[in-house]
Amino acid sequence: MLNAQLGATLYLNGSTISDNTASTDGGGVYNSGGTTNITGSIVADNFAATGANCFDDATPGTIVSSGSNLSDDGSCPFVSAGDIQNSPNIDLNALADNGGLTETMLPQVARMPSIMPIVVS
Repeated sequence: MLNAQLGATLYLNGSTISDNTASTDGGGVYNSGGTTNITGSIVADNFAATGANCFDDATPGTIVSSGSNLSDDGSCPFVSAGDIQNSPNIDLNALADNGGLTETMLPQVARMPSIMPIVVS
């Protein structure tokens, strides 16, 4: 779970936030008075009582989409160019060594919504 606190700015670019759990709000992203800017990212399969993927306490912070994001629910404000909300077919593989410095979760090839083009404006 990521938390942007009062006065802070959190940038998520080309990230995958998945398989996280919170007991109350914001299983994937919890914005607590800061600004969270999300671009070209997948936020899916997170769990919480309120805002499974995203929760914004809106005092005074905000979650902003800069486009090309994918979510499996409507809790993230993904309304910019290239954004997809409520996608039932995200299906990420388990965290594994897919090359590179860190383990990653590759999309299953049969489920193409998560392999989407990045919209450049």
